[in-house]
Amino acid sequence: PYARDAVVDATAEIIQRFRPEVVVTAHPQAEGHIDHIVNNYFVVKALHQLAGKGSLPQGLKVLVDRVYDPKQMPAAPYQYRERSFFISGEAAALSQEAGWYYESQGENHALGNLHDFDKLSREVRYREVVDWKEHDGWNDKEPQAPAKP
Repeated sequence: PYARDAVVDATAEIIQRFRPEVVVTAHPQAEGHIDHIVNNYFVVKALHQLAGKGSLPQGLKVLVDRVYDPKQMPAAPYQYRERSFFISGEAAALSQEAGWYYESQGENHALGNLHDFDKLSREVRYREVVDWKEHDGWNDKEPQAPAKP
């Protein structure tokens, strides 16, 4: 609890200092990636903390990745809107390079997954969480194991 509160407070401070228009975090309940689950928890808790103080940037949007299908993962109460964004070739190249260092993300350290600059996708897709403010505390509970038949 001590570390959790300190990280939530630090996250809220960063959001308040930079006043972003968009916050991107992992999808909640991302099976198999506890770091993604915890990242989402910290970000959403910080956002709710700021919302309670009336300190959120005006019109803030919250985006989550599209890797996990919420219909097939543990349930999250959110409503989503699909979003896609154009990114520069430089950003696409940096993303590709970063992926080489994280084998758990489906990449490898070898150059076997190298794509030429002009072949890199310039589109990134996310889900906007349109009703995150309405679900304060939903992920505070410990996850429950599915019932066995």
